[in-house]
Amino acid sequence: MSDEVRKSRKTLVTLFAIGLVPVIIAWTVYNFFPELLPVTKTNLGTLISPPVSHQIADVSIGERKWSLLVPVGETCDADCQQRFYFVRQVNIALGKNSDRVQRIIVADSKTSLAAIEQEYPELIRVDSSMAQFRKALESAVSKPVSGNYIYLMDPNGNIMMFYTLEQAGKPMLKDIKHLLKISNIG
Repeated sequence: MSDEVRKSRKTLVTLFAIGLVPVIIAWTVYNFFPELLPVTKTNLGTLISPPVSHQIADVSIGERKWSLLVPVGETCDADCQQRFYFVRQVNIALGKNSDRVQRIIVADSKTSLAAIEQEYPELIRVDSSMAQFRKALESAVSKPVSGNYIYLMDPNGNIMMFYTLEQAGKPMLKDIKHLLKISNIG
């Protein structure tokens, strides 16, 4: 075998190894050392995995927009009113993208919310069975579902994230801005 053939084979094996060795290392780390994998996340709210369909949660959607859902029980206490305040402030802070997000009240048809609807005229009311709404979300959310959450629904009708009252405001705004930036729908 000539020196030229040996040299070309050595070059070929080296090029093949350069491409294959990183794949083997990545596969080994992924399968045998998962604790070495990064666990960072960018969302500040809590993801609902798998997302809950609006049909299962008994929430009808009108326009295909990102939606902030605020469920309301029989009465709207101070925490409830604070959620409406945060939702409105986040919508205003979105600036030119504010028309891509709609704010929705989810309540039983017998719940009277005249004062809230008067103070926040751009809210959309959806009459829903709160029992069915809570039941659908309890199966997907590890925490007990209470009325103190704000839910985020994508334009396809999937309820995919929720925020506690402590996460409302700037964390929610940051998540929604990120979603609107990377999303082509809604």
